[in-house]
Amino acid sequence: MTEKRQPNLSDLFKAEFWAEFLAEAISDTFKTPIQNFKFNILKAKALHATAKEISHILQKMLEKMSESEKEIVFVLYYVYTEQALVSAVSASEVYFKDILAYTIQNDARLLNRYLDKEIKVKRILDAGLNLSDNIGILIVESMNFQNLDNVRDEYKRVLSFEPFTKDELKKLKEIFAIRHLIVHKSGIVDHMFISVTGLNYPIGKRLVFKRDEILQMIDFIEKIVTKIDSQLSPKPTTEEEILDSHPN
Repeated sequence: MTEKRQPNLSDLFKAEFWAEFLAEAISDTFKTPIQNFKFNILKAKALHATAKEISHILQKMLEKMSESEKEIVFVLYYVYTEQALVSAVSASEVYFKDILAYTIQNDARLLNRYLDKEIKVKRILDAGLNLSDNIGILIVESMNFQNLDNVRDEYKRVLSFEPFTKDELKKLKEIFAIRHLIVHKSGIVDHMFISVTGLNYPIGKRLVFKRDEILQMIDFIEKIVTKIDSQLSPKPTTEEEILDSHPN
């Protein structure tokens, strides 16, 4: 927490207090890429569960609400369901990046392969980074982990296994495209989305998913990342291992 003081009663009713408290409490617990991923998936599912409560309120109170109140409830429902999916996709992107960075960082052979990558000195200085401890992250930070073809190719090249089956890759691309549309197009379907996914949605209409469909997508992401992590050996187990550039 930013200030070391005893909380007063009013603090206990503030979301900011508990968010800060929990962030500090878990900082020494979630250190590995898979631990961070699991925690972020829990956050996504918490958002999804909140949408369920919103839907219950909607069903019970719709007839008693004014038009403006109904509109707020609908907006809240979409916010929580959409952001649950956005959070899950982001969690997978971070995982893909962190595992690749760890692997490159800890393999001298791979480091030599990536020596031609440009690493900006200003980036290192601005962040106060130690190059020997962070070269893996600096190498992969310019890679596009939203492009799943690139993720697949880098994993095959660096980790020597195929991270996705053909069907898994197709489904992940669809989910990533949905996330992109939500974040960058306010969920409004465009020609690019149709060409990427092949889904049958009218151009110019807003994407609408049932809660169960959102949860299925989140569960699918979790299944894929868990499968990938099970194929990694050895796995990073501590923060020191993740940052250790040259193991003895």
